[in-house]
Amino acid sequence: MQQLVKKYKCVACLKNEIVLDEKHAEHYKSTYMQNWWDGGWVFKLVTGFGSKHDGDMFIGAICDDCIQKFQDDGTLNYLGSYLLESNLLQYVAKLINFKENMPDVNQIVNHPEFKNLVNGGKLIIPTLIHHMDEEPWLCCLLLEALLKVNPASEHSGNIAEMKEDWKDWLKLNGWEEYYTIP
Repeated sequence: MQQLVKKYKCVACLKNEIVLDEKHAEHYKSTYMQNWWDGGWVFKLVTGFGSKHDGDMFIGAICDDCIQKFQDDGTLNYLGSYLLESNLLQYVAKLINFKENMPDVNQIVNHPEFKNLVNGGKLIIPTLIHHMDEEPWLCCLLLEALLKVNPASEHSGNIAEMKEDWKDWLKLNGWEEYYTIP
């Protein structure tokens, strides 16, 4: 069994340390990945084929300062929060169920779950973009409510065309990095 290491050095700057938050770690005694860390992210790296380290596994860490630096300079692309995504998917699942029983769009946009998503603000947009192919109508409706624009108005009712209109608009308005637009 692997012994829990309580401190890692950042692989990027080789200066900052990422330290186990022992106060919280007691409640989460499992693996290093599921523990609480102060100052950065501890990760498991599994190499794929094509590397001279094929199949090798490593544990590394990167400090918050380096994450921010690499996000700012474009080395890392922010895709969204898995915490937000988890909540978003729960709300969307509820809305999909309600959508089947609410044929009126006004009922859906006035529903508390829809309002919760909109109140989450633009942070949920990368997740909506990611799930656009799975639930295009609902994602288009939420994007319209969040961005206060409707590039798909001329295709209202034609979900396939609405989805394509939104993809084009997102691409032209700086959201392309969050969604690979074919």
